[in-house]
Amino acid sequence: MSFGSLAFGWYSDTTITQTATTIAIFAGNNQSAPGGHPVARLPTVIVRDQNGNPMVGVVVTFAVVSGGGTATGLTPTTDSNGLASVGSWTLGVVPGANTLSATLAGVSGSPLTFTATSGLGLTQRARWRHMGA
Repeated sequence: MSFGSLAFGWYSDTTITQTATTIAIFAGNNQSAPGGHPVARLPTVIVRDQNGNPMVGVVVTFAVVSGGGTATGLTPTTDSNGLASVGSWTLGVVPGANTLSATLAGVSGSPLTFTATSGLGLTQRARWRHMGA
């Protein structure tokens, strides 16, 4: 009876699962701009896993909450650094507080709130002066 050759070796099937566990504001909070104008820095979040590593490919949902402004790119995906930003955030024309939320369901820190203050732009100031204020 012949058994031929028999090879022995080690095989390990280890799967490492990354799970998003935290979301935090990275940039673009507490800004100001004239009403009807975009903020200078895009609101940006960072998403990390259970070991504090940046998460790639996670979709974050942004939404304008108050102030009457607009935003674009409201469902960005995190990049290789775990960062996700809106495409733009234009503040409302009425002077005052504006807020934008960032949500990632089931993770610590969510939802986040970005704040910005809109002021009178040049056109609005001219109208204000013309009205005698």
